[in-house]
Amino acid sequence: MGRDATLKTATVLTVAAALGAAILAAGPALADGAPEIRVTVSEGLLARSQELDRSDLETLRADLTASVARALARSNGGALHAVRVDIVLEDARANRPTMARLNREPSLSIRSLALGGARVTGRLISADGAEHPFVLEDYGTNLRDDIGATTWTDADRAFDRFASDLAAGRLRDR
Repeated sequence: MGRDATLKTATVLTVAAALGAAILAAGPALADGAPEIRVTVSEGLLARSQELDRSDLETLRADLTASVARALARSNGGALHAVRVDIVLEDARANRPTMARLNREPSLSIRSLALGGARVTGRLISADGAEHPFVLEDYGTNLRDDIGATTWTDADRAFDRFASDLAAGRLRDR
């Protein structure tokens, strides 16, 4: 890769990181009347430091927040008229080894492929004050679906499915 391509890639990544940080910092203030979305990471997921580092967790948290925010914005707060959504990211499994894992296990390859996905729990508070608890567990089931996958492809799919279900009011409490 030439110097210009490297510089262009670094610039794009810097702009994307700055934009992501601004969106996270702005939170519910991005749109008047937008529901407040809080995403936290479970202690169990935090304890998996052999596989995940802080940047992985921030990426996952930001992706989940953005998926939910987009779905609720498209549906004007969703079928349940959300005013607040509290989400706990309980588990996330990568399709490719994370950088933390590659650094700890040099025998792995970035080409290694696995089934990924995610599990989230939480509650939605609707405009009438009602609490709606939910659990979503969505993991890949066929490696053929993951050919060409990036590190968090299945987790991102799970977040999008969850956000769609949340906006439609299809919440599961298991």
